[in-house]
Amino acid sequence: MRIEKISLSISNAFLVHDKKKILVDCGCPGDWDFLKSQLAAMGTNLKSLAAVVLTHVHFDHCGCAAFLQAEGVPVIASEKAIEPLSKGEQEGKSLLSAADSLPFLGKFLRDKNPGKFPPSHIDYSVAETLDLSEFGIEGEVVATPGHTSASVSVLLANRSALVGDLVMGGILGLPPAWKPNFHPISSNNTQALRQIMTMRDSGFVHFHVGHGDTLAARH
Repeated sequence: MRIEKISLSISNAFLVHDKKKILVDCGCPGDWDFLKSQLAAMGTNLKSLAAVVLTHVHFDHCGCAAFLQAEGVPVIASEKAIEPLSKGEQEGKSLLSAADSLPFLGKFLRDKNPGKFPPSHIDYSVAETLDLSEFGIEGEVVATPGHTSASVSVLLANRSALVGDLVMGGILGLPPAWKPNFHPISSNNTQALRQIMTMRDSGFVHFHVGHGDTLAARH
């Protein structure tokens, strides 16, 4: 099993190689051409993707879902993401309104946020867990609310966890990007931390995050 990071405009996506390949998260709508070129450079045709997993419904993580779906790639996400994804709207409280008390972050997000993103539907919804073996991946998608109520994580047999924004490296990936940090805009950081600690105590040793570098469990 192998995991390759794709650094997009403001977030990370991940290509997971096993018997088949899946993509975890897919960036902003404006990342589409770059995402396609990066996948091609990795030797991956869109038609060869078994699925795309959306860790949550924020524009910088699910913005290209509709484009992938149009290419025949099934979408996996929390059952709680069905409504916002179908409307092309952010899940829960608006990132922009939540960022009002953080002037720099608020301006950064306002510059990047498209307002809405192309809507899509969920082909495989996650209530609690979803076994990925039918997608050629030894692992599962698990509901891990904390950053948002519809957050999910991908837990792989190699003891790596792809956790979206439950935790981040640095502040939105800024140095030191290897140092774990709370996401500055999160619905429940206490719950998010509890999810990470549970994974660590279950033996997961690497956390692949939506912003920043891969984090080691020892931190």
